[in-house]
Amino acid sequence: MKNRKRIVPVLLVVLLLAGILAGCGGETANSSQKESSTAAKSSGEEGSISSKEEGSSAKDISATVDLWTWEPYENQKAVIDDFNKEYPNITLEFTTVSSADMPMKLQTALASDSDIPDAVWCEISNRGKMMALDCWEDLSQAPYNLDKSQMLDYQIPLSETPSGKLAGIEVSTPVAGLAYKRDLAKEYLGTDDPEELAEKIKTWDDMLKIGQEVVEKSGGQVKLFTSANQPFNIIKGQNQEPYIIGNKLNLKASLGDAFDTVIAMQKSGIVDTIESGTPALDAAYAGKNHIFFGCPTWAPTWEIKAKDPDGSGNWGLMLPPGGGYMNGGTVVAIPQKAEDKEASFAYLNWCYFTVEGAVSNRDHLDYMSCYKPVYEDKEFYSVEDDFFAGQNVLQTYAQVIIPNTKVPRQVHQYDIEVSDATNIALKTVGDSKGEVTTDQLLQDITKEVLNKVPELEAE
Repeated sequence: MKNRKRIVPVLLVVLLLAGILAGCGGETANSSQKESSTAAKSSGEEGSISSKEEGSSAKDISATVDLWTWEPYENQKAVIDDFNKEYPNITLEFTTVSSADMPMKLQTALASDSDIPDAVWCEISNRGKMMALDCWEDLSQAPYNLDKSQMLDYQIPLSETPSGKLAGIEVSTPVAGLAYKRDLAKEYLGTDDPEELAEKIKTWDDMLKIGQEVVEKSGGQVKLFTSANQPFNIIKGQNQEPYIIGNKLNLKASLGDAFDTVIAMQKSGIVDTIESGTPALDAAYAGKNHIFFGCPTWAPTWEIKAKDPDGSGNWGLMLPPGGGYMNGGTVVAIPQKAEDKEASFAYLNWCYFTVEGAVSNRDHLDYMSCYKPVYEDKEFYSVEDDFFAGQNVLQTYAQVIIPNTKVPRQVHQYDIEVSDATNIALKTVGDSKGEVTTDQLLQDITKEVLNKVPELEAE
């Protein structure tokens, strides 16, 4: 167990102000590596974590927070420096754990009752497994009393345990829109205006029709998407049906419409067959052969600008047909056995559920918060982006995409098994050029999932 002393034994005072922002970062899979810094202040209301000693201040909290994350410390340094100005006596220590290794490493620590972290980053792909551990503090209950009504509605089911505990706060709300290449949109769709494009492509049937026109006009050289994965992930993200109900798979309702659409797209030749995570996909961002790219809030900075450095002025962001969707995301949670819960909540709350933290994340990382009140200020997310031809990208997310995003399905402990099997099925769609049926693919996914999780039942 960790051996730490508090210089002044104090609990925190929570201050929910009106306005916010947050962030989501990329993963670096590494083994143990630790970096330190000091961290800062939380906010609060009466009834939440409060001072133990009369006259003491939240700034008097002195502790070391052991944070498990794959995020490089340098990515967070500017935000932590701002946090330090409020909480100069809290040291934030990063322990690097890859997202894939996080569930097993945490389970091992809990079982041995040793080296329990004070806070843990939980990435979306295995968040269902993390939440199912049910080892978390409920941040909506005393002594934290975080007001769940102040969290963006669609973020709540992504932050809760199966028993309904609010276990974490989102680093950067990962709502997603549709990015596009302006030159190709203008040439083949007649406009590069995001509102005109959204009006032109209201449904996925509209997208299919327009895609066929693009392929014909370009002689097959230009396609709408790099692969079936892109539209599939959007349609899947717009579907609120759970993958599993009780102990039974629910794949037809949750995935059937997405497969129907992408099979038709693949058959028509309007999507390419470039595999995810390949150099070819990276190169496609700077290429001239694909118009649309799924675009969560973290993608403009960490994908588009990074992979198309010479593309300034040639990108746009629009509402996808069917509305916004969720793509990615990371919540930070506090284990019940954590030693420094007060300081951990100071870190979570200030960074991801206060106006000050929202400003810091916005200005340093272009991250957007899950804290609802910030969206009441129409200018909070308002910066014209030359890379997107002067479009106000953050405001497009805040005022166009977020209001048109449905509350998603709740995370489930077997999400990753369904996702892995689905990715295999999507490869089949590409390899077969769409000569496959949705029923065949759902049968394949069912078989794959039941091989890994035999306690589940086919639908």
